[in-house]
Amino acid sequence: MQKKIVFIDIDGTTMDENGQISSRTVHTIQRLKEAGIPVVVNTGRILAEVQDILQTVGLHLPVIGANGGYYTDDMGQEVIYTSRMPADQCLRIIEICKNYEVLPCFSTPMHFHPQKPFLEIVAQKLPGWQEHAQRAHVEIPQCVDAAEWPQFLQRETAVKCSIVLLDTPKTTQLKRELEDMGTLELTSENQILIEYNNIGTTKGSGMLHYLAAHGLQAQHAVAVGDGDNDLPMLQQAGFSIAMGNADALLHQVADYTTDTVWEDGLATALEKHLLAAKCKTC
Repeated sequence: MQKKIVFIDIDGTTMDENGQISSRTVHTIQRLKEAGIPVVVNTGRILAEVQDILQTVGLHLPVIGANGGYYTDDMGQEVIYTSRMPADQCLRIIEICKNYEVLPCFSTPMHFHPQKPFLEIVAQKLPGWQEHAQRAHVEIPQCVDAAEWPQFLQRETAVKCSIVLLDTPKTTQLKRELEDMGTLELTSENQILIEYNNIGTTKGSGMLHYLAAHGLQAQHAVAVGDGDNDLPMLQQAGFSIAMGNADALLHQVADYTTDTVWEDGLATALEKHLLAAKCKTC
């Protein structure tokens, strides 16, 4: 059997919206590792959150995070690669956001840093947000005053920008102005949030960087995901799997669609396409 390596998203793929990872999923990942098939988390999240999630189920996995903005060692402990966003680029984003009265946030590999008054506004707009965030292993944000951004961005390694849209009616214009900078990659968006990385930085590029560092090629990769930021990963992988609850576009590009996260779709797909195939070569 050709050597394989598996890249898995977390939210909506490995873990449900209540922060639960099934025992079957954990057992399947452990079986893959025992069979010599590495499993790598590929997520939009910061490392502190991923470490907390994996610790709760006793897993130690390498992590690609912040939509390809960083990756870690094989135990998921130390960051060994970053796609850092230059400070001047980030300051231009902040200037544009101010003109549209939206809040910029920047993630380092370990922390999420929104601009004040992020916590107060989110509490007003999304009642119960803190309880949901706790269940979903979302780290408490470390807010930054607007005047502190220049020093912060020189000192810290920003790898992802998230923009809270609030009630702006000008999202299209905002996105166009950010795109006109020519240095940003739109990696994820919904009605509440848009996320940017350095141009060319995605879950797909993060996967390719990781593969190259380990002497592997894209044809060795099996990728599983459900969201819009998973699309580049699935497009680059040798074999791609969309969750049953995935965005419609992922169903169109994936080689295989499995069950939903609530039906243990990840475990089902990995058992079918990797463990069963491995056993046939034993």
